Amino acid sequence: MSVPTKILQNQIMQEEGQRLKEVFHLEIHSLKGPQNYLKLDDFHRVLHRSESNRLFTRFKMQLLIWLTETETGDLDEIGQLYRYQHFLPELVHDGKLSKKSLFATEDFWKRGQEKAKTSRVLLTNHAYLVTRLEDNPEFVDNRLVILDEAQKMLLALENLAQQAYRLEDLVTQIEKSLESVENLVQKRLLESIGFECRYLMEHYQSGLKNGKWLDSLEHLRQHFSELALPEYRELANFFTSDREFWLATAEKSSKDVLICSSKKGRFILADLLPEDCRLLGVSATLEISNRVSLADLLGFPDAPLVKLDVAKQEQQEVFLVDDFPLVTEVSPVDYASEVVSVIRRLQAFQEPILVLFTSKEMLLAVSDLLDQPHLAQYKNGEPSQLKKRFEKGERQILLGTGSFWEGVDFSTHPCVIQVIPRLPFQNPQEPLTKKLNQELRQEGKNPFYDYQLPMAIIRLKQALGRTVRRSDQGSVAVILDSRVVSKRYGKQIAQALSKERDVQVLSREQLEPAVADFLQSRRNRMKEKSQKEKR
Repeated sequence: MSVPTKILQNQIMQEEGQRLKEVFHLEIHSLKGPQNYLKLDDFHRVLHRSESNRLFTRFKMQLLIWLTETETGDLDEIGQLYRYQHFLPELVHDGKLSKKSLFATEDFWKRGQEKAKTSRVLLTNHAYLVTRLEDNPEFVDNRLVILDEAQKMLLALENLAQQAYRLEDLVTQIEKSLESVENLVQKRLLESIGFECRYLMEHYQSGLKNGKWLDSLEHLRQHFSELALPEYRELANFFTSDREFWLATAEKSSKDVLICSSKKGRFILADLLPEDCRLLGVSATLEISNRVSLADLLGFPDAPLVKLDVAKQEQQEVFLVDDFPLVTEVSPVDYASEVVSVIRRLQAFQEPILVLFTSKEMLLAVSDLLDQPHLAQYKNGEPSQLKKRFEKGERQILLGTGSFWEGVDFSTHPCVIQVIPRLPFQNPQEPLTKKLNQELRQEGKNPFYDYQLPMAIIRLKQALGRTVRRSDQGSVAVILDSRVVSKRYGKQIAQALSKERDVQVLSREQLEPAVADFLQSRRNRMKEKSQKEKR
């Protein structure tokens, strides 16, 4: 079974995995990439090293205690791991194990791989699944592969087609090479490459956008095509290949500038799977629109489709705010300020608030303006750690994006208020969106109405489902993006949402009374239910 995120993978292991073991006596084994595990050889080396950093010393002590308890070596088991992110690169596994290793029989990564060969039920995530399928498709031979949230496989396959290098790392590597390279021509080429990398970093940080750096890219292509040093062969292939290039910032640090590329065309899942493998895709909707189906996009045009009726969610209500500033007509800072004002007013209800963003930039802008205590992705740790802290009640407000839209269930809180500042349309500049738009146009289809709009509706439905996982759970969802009311396509979004839950259009002034009414009626229902159970 493959799920879209590691958070959901961990959640299933703790909950459904435990039930499978208790009821059916089935062992479920979790498979992740090597970087999720501690490498004992590296820890052994670091353990004998004296540290000037007291936090790292404490972390090593914590790891020693954890090693007496863990059976998997999965670093996600460690509490508050986000505090030690700076120390992890030299401790995580790289997927390689020397025969001379002191820990050849104890190595967590190797043991996990061996256990996977005999386990009847394997649980993994889409990112790891596609990587394994590219390297070793036989690992799913004679297996039934279940894809949960199958629509997320499109993005996992696109990530497989992409490569990225941190420009700072390239500059460091070049500086080291310059100390030892004697050939004058090769030395000049390295200096020129280093100059271009520094130029790109400085100018991207100062506001240079993709499209204004093509000259620099051409210079890099030329320099790498002439570079004859074997240690740069992989980089030379990267820069000289026929791919699409762009600049971006690293997810964990906006100071790190990445040069990214994607191969032309998409990876198709059907091409990666071996013949002796059955596939079952599960999603909120596999039929994206009347003219586009997910099965077609994954390479299975003849796949049968099974639909299940969905009951209306009585315990959730959606409010569409019709007088919020149009996101396309105000500055990001002003929009963030308006979002903050709504969060402050909703906090008066003393219920947990989950705010789902479509971009890192808007999330951080709101976090910077919000003076109430809160948890923010990119600031306060990994998504899995944030989820745990939010569910424990450490903070009443959680700002999240990415996996929080589709890959996390919030089932412990009796009631949650969700805030969605912007409709989740895919970025038209993303490589996957560009590729799919081009494919659909070639087939005579409308990329927006046949794919982009239906996918945004699917994503909204997925997000709304995060906070109603139990029959006794209540949820209010507030969609601030007024395009859902003012634009022609907004009617389709509202109609689609109203099929499964009550939807109201209201102003900002009406929002607080409407939320108060919902919470009061919910308390009354819970009170009546409790009295009936007592009788």
